[in-house]
Amino acid sequence: MLLAMKEIKREKLRYSLIILLVALISYMMFILSALALGLAHQNMSALDDWNANSIVLNEQAEGVMRASVLTSQQVENAQKHTDGETAAVGFVSTRLITSAEKKESVNFLGVKKDSFIADRVKLNTGRMPLKSHEVVLDQSVAAKAQLAVNDQITLGNDTTLYTVVGIAHDAKLQIVPVAYGLLSDWHRISPLAPNIEASAVVSTKSFSTPESSLNRFTISQFIQLLPGYSAQNKTFVMMIAVLAIVTLVIIAVFLHIIVLQKLPNIAVLKAQGIPTRYLIGSTVEQGSMVVIFGLLIGIILTVATALPMPASVPMEFSPLLLSATAVGLVAMGVIGSLLPARKIATVDPIALME
Repeated sequence: MLLAMKEIKREKLRYSLIILLVALISYMMFILSALALGLAHQNMSALDDWNANSIVLNEQAEGVMRASVLTSQQVENAQKHTDGETAAVGFVSTRLITSAEKKESVNFLGVKKDSFIADRVKLNTGRMPLKSHEVVLDQSVAAKAQLAVNDQITLGNDTTLYTVVGIAHDAKLQIVPVAYGLLSDWHRISPLAPNIEASAVVSTKSFSTPESSLNRFTISQFIQLLPGYSAQNKTFVMMIAVLAIVTLVIIAVFLHIIVLQKLPNIAVLKAQGIPTRYLIGSTVEQGSMVVIFGLLIGIILTVATALPMPASVPMEFSPLLLSATAVGLVAMGVIGSLLPARKIATVDPIALME
């Protein structure tokens, strides 16, 4: 009786440890998924507001807006090759300086006041710029720099004061907060040749083939070309895939050891006429339950982490992505449980009991 109780305790400890291990792996997968989604969102949240279809850049920019400059003639040429609404955009990375000498990096986007982009930017408060030296700031940089509507700042090399006229809900590009202003202000902040009109032309519909000096991209293609975006996503996907494989190996090794230890019992059950299919099903059920219990603990840990997380940490939780991750983990558990099945199927009760 005492030996039986010790064996039960050992079994409980084994299963508890493996469940804890799966819980930690699932927790890491959920957090990594949220970080990947959060960083991806911060790379392109400004573009989401635009709801645009395609973009044209200078051919030599290789899909990078900060490296692109378009002349007035090129802008006009691009606008002739689409049936959609168009907007010329000026892009420059710069810094804002508050009256209290606080400095923050921003990506300045210059647009015309009557463009479709200006109409689609989501604002928490205020309005879009209507005249020179007016800006709309992303809410994160406004909060960090302690700026509100009607406060004044300077941008880049332009020493003239800019008035904050609005706060955008969520406007980031390449993880840097966006400052919206007029296209004419873009020329002041980033002095260029007089014939340079913009960095890019954006359209609500696709572009037909423009002149050879221009390259056209869908917005999806443009996002993939954002510096570091693709490499960042591939890194997170690889990390999550490795964790899924680790889960498979852990479940397979754990159950294989359990099966080896219970081979005499399995042989007795087979000799009594218990179908092999039932024994394999029981093993798969054990593996699935281990993963499911681990997942539940992992979800609780994820929620406990997400609730106090500051807004500065780029985490975004998608129920669809988290569900896919959970289903993938359960699938790894089932596959891992099937690996010891061959041992159960091939065990010979007579040979083992001799």
